[in-house]
Amino acid sequence: MLSPLQEAIDYAEDRGVLIVLAAGNDGQNIDNTENCFFPQCFENENIINVSQVGLDGSLFSYETGGQIRGSNYGANRVHLGAIGENYTTALYHNVSTYRTSNGTSNSAPVVSGVAALVLSVRPDFSATEIKQVLMDSSTKLESLKGKIESGGIVNAYEAIKLALKFKR
Repeated sequence: MLSPLQEAIDYAEDRGVLIVLAAGNDGQNIDNTENCFFPQCFENENIINVSQVGLDGSLFSYETGGQIRGSNYGANRVHLGAIGENYTTALYHNVSTYRTSNGTSNSAPVVSGVAALVLSVRPDFSATEIKQVLMDSSTKLESLKGKIESGGIVNAYEAIKLALKFKR
């Protein structure tokens, strides 16, 4: 029996909906089953898992309490990187504010925004076509090779260029 979450993702997949997920912030390789959690470890083709890349171009990591933490990664389960530090919006005492923060929850909306741009120039694209364009147009970084599937960070300009010339 499928979980309600898996059923919802399957439902979205059947309807061509792209789901952009934050890969998580445990500094773990989620290709390893023991580090895998859901929904990041569902195998649906309409999912893009996003890692956080620091401003220096490397997979984001930091040390706290003697442990290395940071963005989750995985050459098979994480598809794309994006900048995810030094900005966020939040509610503080019911007032909208901007604060400095980081995490894959900041990186995933960057990819969602670029996916929306691609869809705006190619409304005929399926979820898997958008995903492929985002991965193929990413800026490849040596630091991400073998860590995430595309080996790169999202690139809005290159994604739009590729989408416009994409042939089925």
